[in-house]
Amino acid sequence: MPRGPSPSWRQRKPPLLDSHILASVADGTVNDEGQYSVLVYTGCETRERALEIKRALFRAAKRQGVSVTAKVEKHGKEFAVRFRAIDKATARKYVIERYGPDRSLWPYNPRKRGN
Repeated sequence: MPRGPSPSWRQRKPPLLDSHILASVADGTVNDEGQYSVLVYTGCETRERALEIKRALFRAAKRQGVSVTAKVEKHGKEFAVRFRAIDKATARKYVIERYGPDRSLWPYNPRKRGN
């Protein structure tokens, strides 16, 4: 007997932008901080749509095992999302080299609750 559909809490929320994250990674690293190339998602007619694209990029990056930085920009009447994938291991190494191993001195503590 075939299985039914996945539970609603397990299903992926559209839009699925895994290919956009992989495209940023495929272009290779740009600097020693583990950042990949910058890409721009264009054609968002409203700010709400651009923010949903930004959230979808964060969900896709989590599935791919990388970090992402994304910024919503206004271009005339449309909005665009400029984003870049970041390699987690290289970024962590960079932060430790720059700020030291004490997490209280880091600009962002990933293990602190409420961030």
